[in-house]
Formats: sequence, C-alpha cells, structure tokens
Amino acid sequence: TQAELQKLSEQGQVTKQDTFFQPGDPHLLSGQAMRDAGFVTHLADSRRALASALELPPGALTPDLTPEDGWKPLRIDLTGPIHKQSVNWVLTTLEEHKRRKDFNLLLLSLDTGGGDLNESQRLAEHLANLDDKIYTVAYVNREALSDAALVALVCDELVMHPDANLGGRGEGKNLRDGD
Repeated sequence: TQAELQKLSEQGQVTKQDTFFQPGDPHLLSGQAMRDAGFVTHLADSRRALASALELPPGALTPDLTPEDGWKPLRIDLTGPIHKQSVNWVLTTLEEHKRRKDFNLLLLSLDTGGGDLNESQRLAEHLANLDDKIYTVAYVNREALSDAALVALVCDELVMHPDANLGGRGEGKNLRDGD
C-alpha cells in the first residue's frame, strides 16, 4: 500500500521504485516482464526445462491431480475388434456410471487391432467430451492398432507396456491396400 511504501522509504529500505500498473489498469505481467523486473529468475517453455533450471528431478513438478474426495476408478476393457456393438457397450457402461456419479478416473484398457474407423471416432469424441472432473487413462498392454490409436490418444494420459504397439496397420474395415 501507499502507507507501507512511505514507511519503508522513511526507514531507508527502498532503493528503487518502479510503477508497473496505473490504478484501474489490468494487472498482467508477462514472464519476460517479470524476469526483467527481477521477480522471476528462470523462464521455461516446459516442466522438464523448469525442473532442469531449478536442478530438480522432472517428477518434482508434476501437479497433484487427486480430487479432494480421492480417486474413484472405473476400469473398462476394450478387447478385440472395435465395432458398433463394442462401442455401444462402452458408452452405455460409461453413462450408467456417470448417472451414479461413482467414478472420476477412467482406466480404459485397450488390446485391439482396431476395426471400424467411424466407431473409433465416435468413441474418441465421447471420451474427449467427458466432464473435466473425469480423468482418463488409456492403458495399452499389447496393441491399439490402426483406428484404435485414436481412442488411446484422446485420453488425458497414455500408458503402454514396453512391448505394446500403437497405430499402424490393424483390423480396420476402412483400410485399403497400400494405406
């Protein structure tokens, strides 16, 4: 405040005074402006770069995503070809659990060679449009080939077994020779 500034000045504790904002101006500073003013010591374009600059392990800057009431997981296994019936089953299962409000973490376990591109797109779009309070993780144990990769990649997080395969040719009925 102005009174605090006056008191610090009288005590000789103010060496320099800069005005960043005029009354009524929006209070917004860029990272570079904060660095120029001495408020910030590092600028980084990623968490990994920031961890490196601060000499921290990369995992130290991972945000805690745990909801206040803890994780309530739901696991859905999608195995075999992706087709209308399998996607309808997944969507019906999700809607039942959403009505009960009994999950906030969806673990989608995928082991599929893909199938119908349109159905994979329909499932991927549904997953992408889930409530922000539902965190999605795709786990690929063996494979999520062809169009199944869309489903895996739309999730908030993708975890794969070291020997698993993602994308490439699969069982997709919409593929033509040479695609």
